[in-house]
Order: sequence, then C-alpha cells, then structure tokens
Amino acid sequence: MRELGIQMIPSYAPQGRGRSERNFRTWQGRLPQELRLRGITRVDTANEFLKTIYVEEFHRKFKVAPAQTGTAFVPLQRQDLNRVFSVHHDRVVNQDNTVQIAHKVLQIEPTSVRTTLAGCRVTVYEHLDDTLSIGYGPHTVGRYTLDGILIPEKPITELALKRVGANSFQKETSAARATPRQKQRVMSRARCSVI
Repeated sequence: MRELGIQMIPSYAPQGRGRSERNFRTWQGRLPQELRLRGITRVDTANEFLKTIYVEEFHRKFKVAPAQTGTAFVPLQRQDLNRVFSVHHDRVVNQDNTVQIAHKVLQIEPTSVRTTLAGCRVTVYEHLDDTLSIGYGPHTVGRYTLDGILIPEKPITELALKRVGANSFQKETSAARATPRQKQRVMSRARCSVI
C-alpha cells in the first residue's frame, strides 16, 4: 500500500466501530427474518433474493448521499504494478553472478546495466503469473520460471532501436568494441551503485 501512496486509516474511533457494528446487526438481524418470511431455505434461492430484491431495498432505506461531490480516486503515478503486486526478496549476488532463492539458483546473464552484479544487492520478485524476476534498482536484469529457467528477452527489432534513439545505440556498439582489458578496467572501478 505504501508503494502505491495509499494510506490506511484504521477505525479505532468508537463512532466508526459503532457504525460497522450497527451494519452487522442489521444484516444479521434483518436478513434471516426476510429469508424466513419469504420461505427461502436453499442457498441458491437466497443468493438470487439478495441480488434481485434485498440489496436494492437495503440501499433504498439506508443509503446516505455523500457530503461532497466528486471522486476520491487519484491518478496512478507508477507503471511497474507487476513489481508492486509481487513478493519481494532481498538478496546479495554471489561471486559467480548467481542468486539463490527457495533452493533454486538463478544465473544472472550480463546486461547493458552491468557485466556482473557480484556483491550487489538485488531484489527477487515472485510475480502473480508464477514467474520470478531479478531487479537491480529500476532495472530488470532477468526473468525466470518458478523452476529457475531463464526466460529469454524478446529480440530488439529495428523499430525499437529507432525509438530508443541513435545515441544509445551508438553507445552500445562502442561498448561492444571495447577490448577485454578495457572492460576489465571499467569493471574494476565500478561500484555496486544503481545506474
């Protein structure tokens, strides 16, 4: 809830508790009597009665107009809901560029963010679609099945490269032309900070 900017306001006030208790008493006191008066004894018949008659009648008698017009909803600021609605596990990447979770070892492939994440703190996300992903700051550095098998990234198309822009494409190609010794020097200077 905090990640979405939603503040929970618990009802510790007696007025709030009294309101909910009166509502429960209404449902527990009125509904059984309504069902008894109509001779309803089966669950499917009771559900149909609730949908078609009782709820509308309940609203007609007890509904109160809001004090203010408008909506309390605010626009969503985040785009990474897949991460928000997942189970988060903080991990430190092993020297062989692996992360262990639930007796599974996830191998992190070299990425455009960093060649190796050894020693860096990452977050492993368990998603609702039964997949895992590893996040390094705002970057996703790998997606996996629950069995720990790497899910390959979609190939980059020419259209996607045009959208990214020529400058970032040139940076990638110049980094690709670096000699192994140059890459090693850059990596030895790099610290585990999010880019």
